[in-house]
Amino acid sequence: MEYKDNDVIEKITIDYRRITDLGPRSISRDGATNYAIRDYSEHIIIDRKAESLEHTLDFSKDCHVSRTYHSAEEVSTLLDSFNAKWLFACTRGGSTDSAGDKYEIKEYKITVEYRNSENKILSGTFDRNGLPSDFPRFAALVKEFLRTYSDEEILDPSFYDGRKISKDKYIYCSVVFNDRSKSYYYRTNDETLKVGDIVEVPVGLDGRTGEARIVEIGRYAEENVPHPIAKTKIIIGRYSAHVDRSFER
Repeated sequence: MEYKDNDVIEKITIDYRRITDLGPRSISRDGATNYAIRDYSEHIIIDRKAESLEHTLDFSKDCHVSRTYHSAEEVSTLLDSFNAKWLFACTRGGSTDSAGDKYEIKEYKITVEYRNSENKILSGTFDRNGLPSDFPRFAALVKEFLRTYSDEEILDPSFYDGRKISKDKYIYCSVVFNDRSKSYYYRTNDETLKVGDIVEVPVGLDGRTGEARIVEIGRYAEENVPHPIAKTKIIIGRYSAHVDRSFER
């Protein structure tokens, strides 16, 4: 594909399918064996123009679940957190994790649509060697986005059994980078994070990430957040190489 510099991502579509052979189900009168097959699929569409993220699950032809998240600014912020040029640019290659597994097939197709460049389309086996090497980071950011909207009040006992309801639902972490000259706010839903943890965070608008140390954690009601929710980036997770010499005194 031909990519034009400083382009932006308009839409990302991910199609996933898993076909599992569950073994013999019955034998017909003519002696032929009938096999049970499970055909499961998922689809994610992140659309800047519609300002929406749609997540669809197809468990069978009779069981279909779809969730659509509309957010006037956060969907665009999510798309801008990825490096438009290098997102899904390379895969590890090599043999697949599922090689030799004749009972299950896992496959995917990813389409990245740009504002001014040609679409990027790739497909393969849904495993660590067949997927793009940066898919885990992509998945972590999308999962964090979904977790932000995962609190259903109608099914939460704290909203109907008389217990006190906490309004402090937004967790903000103040972090510093290795120069320690200034702190920055990031959001998270991970309640296990603590002051002193080294975390991986998105930096800038080109999809880069960096490592930072948490120096303060606070919980806030929506009307009291220290930085606008839609403009606050989300922590990707704990830094995998937890020992970072740049933070040593």
